[in-house]
Amino acid sequence: MGGIGIPADGVRVTLYRQDGGVVSTGTQTATVTSGAWELTYLLADADPSGCYTARVEAVDRLARNADLPSSQKEWHTTTLETAISIDADAPASSIDWANLQGAGSLPPRAPRLLRHSRARSRRRRCPWC
Repeated sequence: MGGIGIPADGVRVTLYRQDGGVVSTGTQTATVTSGAWELTYLLADADPSGCYTARVEAVDRLARNADLPSSQKEWHTTTLETAISIDADAPASSIDWANLQGAGSLPPRAPRLLRHSRARSRRRRCPWC
């Protein structure tokens, strides 16, 4: 078996939309290094903002043993679910044309002051996010 612990491909993550549909390409395999896992989940939706359910399943090396009875494999598999919220909205920006000296001498399309804020648009959020 090569020892105990979680194999490098022993953690899988699936995101579900509010309607229960699977997001993007479905279940994706995380990378496990020194007992910690990491995943850059690929989202194919044009606007992925919203509430999701994340399902994480982890198995240890013993769960991969083909000779192990299914009742024993359950002892070596853990599944967790949690609600998450993704906000992919871009920050808001605006242009103020009047706050620069010599404002009358510049062409009307030349921006004079650009303001940038981290304010997000208001979206309806699900009650558990």
